Amino acid sequence: MLERRKTTRYDFGAIAQVTDLDSGEEMIAVTRDLSRSGCFIRTPGPFAKGTTVLVRIRWCGADFAARGEVTGNISREGMGVAFAEIGCREGEILDQWLDPKPRSRQQTGIPVIVFGKQEGLGDFMEETETHITSLNRALLRLSSAVTPGQMVRVRNRLTREERSCRVISIPADSKKHKSKLLTVEMLEPVPNFWDSRTHVRQ
Repeated sequence: MLERRKTTRYDFGAIAQVTDLDSGEEMIAVTRDLSRSGCFIRTPGPFAKGTTVLVRIRWCGADFAARGEVTGNISREGMGVAFAEIGCREGEILDQWLDPKPRSRQQTGIPVIVFGKQEGLGDFMEETETHITSLNRALLRLSSAVTPGQMVRVRNRLTREERSCRVISIPADSKKHKSKLLTVEMLEPVPNFWDSRTHVRQ
């Protein structure tokens, strides 16, 4: 059992699956913040205070799971969950996610939606995720037909922020594959656009 002490909370938006361990009811939602002792889940239909739950969070290609209990922090925005059991592996994942020091590795696995036009086929909207990112570029896989220089709109599904991007490269052998890895570049660099954790709360 974790000690209930004040811990640093990070604004942290990631997809979460929360299961009521008594009824089996499940919900898919997004976290608002995360700490070593718990998290806040955005949902219009929170579970009741004291409900025992299993929380699964996926972010940057890693999966975290922990048992917990719904706290008294319930509002129209969602519910707080205090973690009760965290394994060693999950603890290491949390430490990596919550490390406030700049990370040398590049962000991967950020879910995005790409909007654009296909020649002769009209508008398209495709969900995918990043493979590698830098300040203003991302490598992602897309099955919709696009060409170098084409403009698209990219929306970060976790933060819901959206920016115009230009397709700058497509593999030469892309016609051989249904989907292809391509590079898009933002017209203006936006710090933390490819991230889901941007602020720290105390």
